[in-house]
Order: sequence, then C-alpha cells, then structure tokens
Amino acid sequence: MGIEGQVVAVTGVTSGVGRETARVFAERGAVVCGMGRTTAAGEALAAEITAAGGEFEFVTGDIRSVGDCAAFVERAAGLRGRIDVLINNAGTPGDPVIVDSHLAEEQWWDDIVDTNLKGAFFCSRYALGHMLEAGSGLIINIASTNAVAPLSRMQAYNASKAGLVHLGQGLAVEYQDKGIRVNTIVLGSVADGDAGRRTRHAITEYLTGVVPSDERKASSTVRTAREVGSYLASLCDTDAAVLTGAVIALDGGVSAGLLGNKYWLHTASRVKK
Repeated sequence: MGIEGQVVAVTGVTSGVGRETARVFAERGAVVCGMGRTTAAGEALAAEITAAGGEFEFVTGDIRSVGDCAAFVERAAGLRGRIDVLINNAGTPGDPVIVDSHLAEEQWWDDIVDTNLKGAFFCSRYALGHMLEAGSGLIINIASTNAVAPLSRMQAYNASKAGLVHLGQGLAVEYQDKGIRVNTIVLGSVADGDAGRRTRHAITEYLTGVVPSDERKASSTVRTAREVGSYLASLCDTDAAVLTGAVIALDGGVSAGLLGNKYWLHTASRVKK
C-alpha cells in the first residue's frame, strides 16, 4: 500500500526538502497540509500543486510558536478528520551559521533550538492526540549529520539536531504499543533551499584545509531535495511498517566517518615511509 489518500502534515514547506516533499506526496495521491513562514511562497506552492491535480493546503505559521503548531495540526486534521503522517522538517542552521561559542547570543541560540527542536516536539504533541484516536500514525523527524558528528562553532545546531534524534527514539518507545511509529532521518547536505546552501557553505569553510577540495567535490554526499522527498514517501508505505525508533542516515556516508577517513587517507599519503 502506498501513500495515496493518507493525510500528511509537513512543516517548513516553503523551500528545500519541505517543498519537494509536499510535491512528491501530492503527486502520489496524498492529502498534504504544509506550514511555513512565507505566505507568498506557500500560496504559490499550493497553486502549483492544485493546478497539477494534487491536494494541498498551506498554513502560514511560525514553528517557534506553540499556538501556531497547534493551529497547523488542527487544520491538517480537519482535512479528513485525521493525521496519518507528520513530517517535522522545519529547521534552521542559524543566522549566522558559524558562531564562536564564547561570543554566542541568547537570541541566536533560542531561534535555532526553538525552530529545530521545540517546534518538532509541539507539532508531535498535538498530532499524537489524533493518532491515538485513530490507533495508528507515523512521525518522521528530519535531523542532520551534525546530530551524530558535531561541527565546531555550530553548537546550537548540533545540540538541537541531536535532541531531535533522541526525541524520535523516546516517542517511538513511548507510543510503540499504540500503533504509532516514529523515525528520524540523519540528513546530509541537500542541494536545494536556503538553509541547505548556508549549511553547506559553513561546512565547506570548516573543512577547508582538512579535506582536499577535489575530494570534497568528488564525494557523493549531496542529495537533492526531491530524492529526500521520495525516500520519505517510501517510509510511509506499509512495507516499512516494521520500522520505528530508527535513525536512518541519508548522508552519503558522512556520519559513518567518510570525511574523517578522507582526512586520514590524505594525511597518510603525505607521511614519508
């Protein structure tokens, strides 16, 4: 069984992974409700999807607001009287992305943690009520390789994404006997979207002088947002019903130590024998 007819709520739909995920799910027959901060972008996406024959409703909201999270979930549930899938995709690497910890400001920290972790929890909190009534449901969190391989000077992002991994595992354990599954994607670099662009720039800066530029370019670590959306759709199929509490790396091997291995090979090749 595929995702046709399932009610899918997606946060952060106005760019990148969220936008492509909404497109993919709608193309495959899901009833999609998306939330984002940018009304114009959301309405343009809604017009595009509906013109193509899909079903999509956009809700303007700030993921950092608990009230907006609640309103979004209720709007999604109102489409068919239930929520089958919640995808906690909204996220930010921060602005600026790179900050020396001894110079970090409270607002910088709060913006990242509230967007990446608090919002995901409260969207889940409200969706869980509907899933409990139905006796089934799936929550997918979009984390990052920073959750398991933290980078220097990105401490709020590292911590928030690591927290998202543990949130997913904790919820999976808590609701396993209620028919509700929770899985988390450890996502690497994505080619689309402003957040992805800023994160890639920061990581490139971090890796300069560590991994040769030709090897950085050659590594197959960058996914497209559409590829991610297609993979998320596969997790909603009944064939994936056995998965819960899973932490799935979609990063081309980065979290498995790819970049560290490249550094080691580069260093070893320069050692005189």
